[in-house]
Amino acid sequence: MTPETAYREFRTALHRYLLRRIEDPQDVDDVLQDVFLRVARHGDALAQAREPLAWLHTVAKSALIDHQRRRSKHASVAAQEAFDDIADPKGNGDLSDDFAQCLMPLVAKLPDTYREAIFFVDMEGGRQTELAAAKGLELSTAKSRVQRGRKRLKAAILACCQIERDALRRVTDLGPGTCDPKCC
Repeated sequence: MTPETAYREFRTALHRYLLRRIEDPQDVDDVLQDVFLRVARHGDALAQAREPLAWLHTVAKSALIDHQRRRSKHASVAAQEAFDDIADPKGNGDLSDDFAQCLMPLVAKLPDTYREAIFFVDMEGGRQTELAAAKGLELSTAKSRVQRGRKRLKAAILACCQIERDALRRVTDLGPGTCDPKCC
């Protein structure tokens, strides 16, 4: 069986398979295209397959996993950018004085390991490698502490502060929220 024949015969079945697993129809089309690109590259394996549809499902499953990994990576980058927006609402590369005063009580409420990591890396401008060396940690452990500390701090900010955003979802203003007027 050639890749062109496989495309004509099995495109609809694979499209339905992917549509059940991916929400966005445009993403389904992208993954389906990736499947058939892989098929085109490895057409000889398709020709040798006893069950072409089963082989195509395996390729589709692999492409689906790759798609989900890319989305997961993109989601963590988006979360980091959201934290950066909150930590630097003016976009000038420096914490504003008002926000720094708001942030300190929230940082103080973090568990010691996260508080030290956040303070060293995000407030003092240290590097994660320096944090790992100073604390006698593996680099991956230091990175995890910074990442988990940022997540906890972001959750505290979102729960405690009133955040105003513009049409592009950038933070334009911060104020005290409902939980504790001293936190912002």
